[in-house]
Amino acid sequence: MELKIVQENGDERGVFYALGTNESVKGIMTYIWGDDDHMLIDYSNVSCGFENDGVEEALVKAVADYARAKKCKVVPMSSKLKKVAKTDKTIQDVIESFTL
Repeated sequence: MELKIVQENGDERGVFYALGTNESVKGIMTYIWGDDDHMLIDYSNVSCGFENDGVEEALVKAVADYARAKKCKVVPMSSKLKKVAKTDKTIQDVIESFTL
């Protein structure tokens, strides 16, 4: 499945959307800024029926790429994202180690 990742960033909150065909939302990942150096990922969801289509992986990659560009660390708040953070070696450089 081809996905387009769109990000909206506010002063305190932000969101990444994974969009499929016709701009339909297939997944979402939201964050809040803990400070200028920490993105706290507080929510993620993949639309029913798309769990095995690489949506979560695309969102995680987008978050990691953004964190690298901003030179900040990612703090996964949910147990699901903590599990991903522990197992995905490609994002270890941006994960705040005290959260694992």
